[in-house]
Amino acid sequence: IPPRRLPLHEAAFAPTESPPIREAAGRISAGQVGLYPPGVAVLSAGEEITPEIVNWLSAMPADKLFGLDEHGRLTCVREGV
Repeated sequence: IPPRRLPLHEAAFAPTESPPIREAAGRISAGQVGLYPPGVAVLSAGEEITPEIVNWLSAMPADKLFGLDEHGRLTCVREGV
């Protein structure tokens, strides 16, 4: 389970930006991200995107991931917020 860095409600409504998956380590997720099927999130809003999660997400087929933006990037809380 990734470390929680912000309460879910704060992260879900914070200003966002979308870096490529490989550049997201150390950032805070602004939404749920996971693999479908089975449809279980590996990240929820407010959790830190760890290097292990970056590696796991990068190894998954992009068409099987949910929660990425239209360019296949992770939605993160904008840095400095």
